Amino acid sequence: MKLLEEGFDLCAHLLALRWYHFMEIADWADSFIASIYHKKWSFVKSEQKRSEIQGLMDLALQRSSCDSDPYKERLFIYMREPPVDSFDASACGLDLLDDILLGYKAEWPVNIVITEDTLKIYAEIFCYLLQVRFAVFSLTEVWRFLKELTQFISRSSDSRPDVLKKLNFVMKVRHKLYHFLSTLQQYLHCHLSDISWRRFQHSLKNQVRDILDLEYVHMCYITDAFDICFLSDESKQVATIIKSMLQLALELRLCFQSLGDTCDLSVNQLTNLQYIINFSQVDVIRTKFEGNIRDLYILHSKSSKYGELGLSRFWGYLNYNEYHSMKISTDMGSFCF
Repeated sequence: MKLLEEGFDLCAHLLALRWYHFMEIADWADSFIASIYHKKWSFVKSEQKRSEIQGLMDLALQRSSCDSDPYKERLFIYMREPPVDSFDASACGLDLLDDILLGYKAEWPVNIVITEDTLKIYAEIFCYLLQVRFAVFSLTEVWRFLKELTQFISRSSDSRPDVLKKLNFVMKVRHKLYHFLSTLQQYLHCHLSDISWRRFQHSLKNQVRDILDLEYVHMCYITDAFDICFLSDESKQVATIIKSMLQLALELRLCFQSLGDTCDLSVNQLTNLQYIINFSQVDVIRTKFEGNIRDLYILHSKSSKYGELGLSRFWGYLNYNEYHSMKISTDMGSFCF
């Protein structure tokens, strides 16, 4: 035990896994995600994806606060097997992100505790958090474009109230998606970096007597983190809804012909927004979103209301002002569900 902790820096390895796989130090992750987002994947062959993504991660780490951390050299990208054969390159959707896993080199005797099985769970959590952050980043890009477009139209001599009304509708749909996913991201960060880690530290201090106890406590910690992310078998229904929300965020981006500079738009495009925004598809996304929220509320109503973790706690963050529950009750013709 003492040899692992002092001679082989076990605690430093565990902290590194927390920093990178749980994205606690997130400046490198934000840069990494932006690079994936802006990469022209249509020009990248399937067999080159892993090396391309590895290069983007290495560059993001070099430009971040993690540059001087020696443990970053233990990180490597590998792809899920079997990989997805094709994906919408222009969208860079969840298909590609589903394949990206983050490995970590742990040698003996550290790998007695940080086993291959636990590293697979760390990799799955990283893949999940990457998708959440990517969806939030995508919605931020949509907001940037909508904000610039609204200001540009408002200053234009051709500005019409009906045009601004249509933009406001798109903004509301984008805001609802952003609220859901940013709340999810904050919930995950808080519980992975605080509650789960605190429990792990308590177990290390009070339950570990030998190396077998250490391995068991670590496995409990990473399994707890897996549950927090709604990735366990018991949370499959919640995970399906979250996956749908992530996809809707990326689909919203595809409702725009381009998210480029508004100065490049013609007068005809500004007065006829259907040329640059697919409003009917935005409405489809709104309908799917509301259906997902309703399904999540039904699951919440059947779940346990006790404990620091789980759907009930996440719903409490999401529905802090009772907006969703009141709307669902109203839509069903009752104020009691």
